[in-house]
Amino acid sequence: MIPQRLREPAPPSLVDLLERPALLEDLDLEAIPELLGALEGLKAKLQVRLVELAARARPAEAPDRLLSVAEVAERLAVSEDWLYRSTRKLPFVVRLSPQQLRFSERGLERWIRQRRG
Repeated sequence: MIPQRLREPAPPSLVDLLERPALLEDLDLEAIPELLGALEGLKAKLQVRLVELAARARPAEAPDRLLSVAEVAERLAVSEDWLYRSTRKLPFVVRLSPQQLRFSERGLERWIRQRRG
């Protein structure tokens, strides 16, 4: 066992360095890589935690609804006939079959926002 007075002092911890940045001046060459590794590990853990917390804070997005021709015609104040004629120009059209049309509610809302400027 090495007597305490002959042992080299332990390098400062990350907490020590945060509390007293002046300790950086006394760091040995061997201590720096170890501290940098610990700092990078802590940084990665903080980034993961940030992403987790941000995901929880974000409100859950409601699923997209498919609207009927009548619902969309009413919202846009246009005739159902106009909608049928305009399906090739509208980006929110969903074709269920050659004879059945539906409209994405989210797509419709986005289209309306873009048209308003």
